Amino acid sequence: MSESNNPTAVHDTEAASLLEPADQLPAILWTTDSALMLRTCAGASLIQLGLRPAQVTKMSLQEFFQTDDPDFLPIRMPRQALAGKEARYNMESRVRFLESHVEQPRDADGHIISTLGWGWT
Repeated sequence: MSESNNPTAVHDTEAASLLEPADQLPAILWTTDSALMLRTCAGASLIQLGLRPAQVTKMSLQEFFQTDDPDFLPIRMPRQALAGKEARYNMESRVRFLESHVEQPRDADGHIISTLGWGWT
């Protein structure tokens, strides 16, 4: 399948261009695929953790948060988003997120293809 016919690849390209100015924001913005693997990641809070986007791209959320607990909030909420449910949560973490939100990008037929999330301090 060519990139132009692959909705996930097109979404990744669009997301990457939208996230470029995000390194100035006191936040982390991310996208995952349907298996909850990080596809794109940006934001000043990521940099404050000493991480670069290339370090976490293709990393699972379990790897990023260093847990195998499927009910850990930042893993459970994107799963709910993939199921079509609203996913907003508050928590404290390594970067002291006060609030996080996860959306569900959809393909042309309305199927959820990934998650788009952000958290800010």
